[in-house]
Amino acid sequence: MPYGYAKQSLLPEALNAVSDVAQGHTLYKIGSFGKSEAAESQFWSLEDPSKFLNNPEVFAKKYGIPAENLTSGNMFIIKGQMKAEQNFISRPAPGVGENGEGSIEVVADPGAVSVQSFQKVKN
Repeated sequence: MPYGYAKQSLLPEALNAVSDVAQGHTLYKIGSFGKSEAAESQFWSLEDPSKFLNNPEVFAKKYGIPAENLTSGNMFIIKGQMKAEQNFISRPAPGVGENGEGSIEVVADPGAVSVQSFQKVKN
């Protein structure tokens, strides 16, 4: 993986996430044009970030996203599903800067997620 080795967490919520993803649970990615990876991203949420559009800093803190990645006012949300027979893990998102680790994220190889929708959003 381009960002280094990621290890499967044995926490119950991480193991439940593996089962959910294998069964086709929707994966989500939020980011800002010019700052964030899009469909090629390795890092995905099981939680819909559109619930946090009024306060994207909350989502950033939960998932260890640098706050500046969600402040451009020119954001996008991607929805997708893991492609068949792709390798992935789930773990608590590691912290970045002041944003501590927290919610369970899915980490996969670039291009492992099949994009269902790509939506431009304003915050």
